[in-house]
Amino acid sequence: MDSSDGQLCNIHVKVDRKLLEVMLNGGDSSQSLPSAEDFFLNISSKSQSIISFPQKHRLRSIGLKESEVLLIGYREQILTARRLILETLDPFRNKVTLKIDVSFPDHSHIIGKNGKRIQSIMDSTETHIHFPDGNRCSAEEKSNQVTIAGTSLEMAEQSRHLIRKNLPLTISFVIEVNVRDISLVDSAHPNIQYFQMSHNVIITFRFNEMSASVADKVAAVVSIRGTRLKVDDVRNAAFNVYQYLNGSTIGFNNLVVYINVEIAAQHQAFVRGRGDANIKAITAHTGAQILFPQPPVLGMPSMADNHSTTVVVKGRGIDSAYMAWLELLGYLPMLLIFDLKADQPIDGQLITSLMSNEMMSIVIRPKVRSNAKTIAIKIQEKNSSLLFNARELIVNMKEEKKISPILSPIDTQINGKNDLKSWSGGKAPTFTRFGLSQDLDIETIRGFDDLLD
Repeated sequence: MDSSDGQLCNIHVKVDRKLLEVMLNGGDSSQSLPSAEDFFLNISSKSQSIISFPQKHRLRSIGLKESEVLLIGYREQILTARRLILETLDPFRNKVTLKIDVSFPDHSHIIGKNGKRIQSIMDSTETHIHFPDGNRCSAEEKSNQVTIAGTSLEMAEQSRHLIRKNLPLTISFVIEVNVRDISLVDSAHPNIQYFQMSHNVIITFRFNEMSASVADKVAAVVSIRGTRLKVDDVRNAAFNVYQYLNGSTIGFNNLVVYINVEIAAQHQAFVRGRGDANIKAITAHTGAQILFPQPPVLGMPSMADNHSTTVVVKGRGIDSAYMAWLELLGYLPMLLIFDLKADQPIDGQLITSLMSNEMMSIVIRPKVRSNAKTIAIKIQEKNSSLLFNARELIVNMKEEKKISPILSPIDTQINGKNDLKSWSGGKAPTFTRFGLSQDLDIETIRGFDDLLD
């Protein structure tokens, strides 16, 4: 823009795209938004400037990127018009971006068939969720990063909660089967099909003859894929498959169970913590081991080919592994990104205090072309409440209430029902190796609750 007061000049001003779309559609009285024509005509009259704004048909598909308005006039006229426009359409006022890590093999499940599941999350939270485009190409290195963008911090947090809530859950365990019974170990077998339909899970097998302890037996790696929302179904399916192949439930409570998590190599040190403090804490709480990719562990079932990023949770019993998996997710990095106006002051002592006392890293970068600056805050996902409160302190939004996380990754409550203690009594249908047997009283196999005492 020309700095001379006696010459006409022009500038482009970035405005909030979603609010502009509302105005272009006639406005919204509930948001105190007039129509675009009335809004810009009023400002043009007050500032004595010329304002050119995009028409509805010029906007591309709905998104969260800024749109631009062209201002023409003398310097003071343009400055007045810019100030009045940004009082309503400032694109930096509430926009936030969250970046979280979700194992890339789980992306397709969260997206859902034809994108229906992720579209439902985006519609309900008014956010945009992006998965890495490069993951579609098998030749490229896979990325776990999922980006959530929105204009409401509460809605962005709700999206994160729904993504974690809808995670798939795959457990694996090894069972030795007599060679003469190997035909039973088949996903197409009627009994296995029945288990899958009854518990809404997917059951697969693969063999490892070298792992068998007895000559006439073969080691079968059983993988059961369900969802975190229905962890009971995964437990019951595992119990029934074990009893079906083993002929009894003896040893089920001490079954070694594996759950795989993809963690990018650059994030593994962050997750482990200094001196493996985080991993030691998980082991102390759950009794499970967290096995990082080097050195590789012989005979350990793996759900992915990219062993440099595959971290394996190994627990004695399903709940030990499951609880450790939840805690491990809580140590994954979470990044909050938001913009401030370039001229908005930031308290340097506050930044230093937050970084030293709240175990977070904060980076501030200028955005010269946008007349703004970007704030990026990184923290463990289980401490997301500290992340949001840090933003409130930095922005000094006294009128905005503090935001607590809707559901921490290590919170085991889902829909008011405890993930870990819900299978606590009554009878469960069981199978012999050749068909249905009598119901088995769960009191005889109450190993899950024992792990929690």
